[in-house]
Amino acid sequence: MVAFRIKDCYSSEYMMWQLNCRHVIDQASADMVGSASPRVNVEQIKNYQLALPPLREQYEIVERINAERAKIDAAIQRAEREISLLREYQTRLTADVVTGKLDVRAAAAALPDVDPHDPGLTAAYDADEDGLNADLDGDDLPEESM
Repeated sequence: MVAFRIKDCYSSEYMMWQLNCRHVIDQASADMVGSASPRVNVEQIKNYQLALPPLREQYEIVERINAERAKIDAAIQRAEREISLLREYQTRLTADVVTGKLDVRAAAAALPDVDPHDPGLTAAYDADEDGLNADLDGDDLPEESM
């Protein structure tokens, strides 16, 4: 473990991102010594090549990274919420089948005959013409509003 003291002419958050970039990790991997406890010597770290734009640009880069990360984090949260809702739906559906509240034969007979390899199936789902993207939790709120 190495503690870095960042000079005032650099953004510490920018430097954190810079040190975690692929090109720096590749430099560290090439400099690793020791098999039981791989490490990189401080003298080698001092010689790493880093991209060091002016401080203002460093702040702009960090701002852009944070904005893009926020979009990714939101997408991950939405996906996790959808997975959770699908699991709840699966549990509810299984319980309904086991308790006899849902007659599987009647439900299966009502399903349309669809070829799962039909490329038009994806387009129909995306267009949501038949309500295929119905809100699983029944709150009728767009998932983006959560």
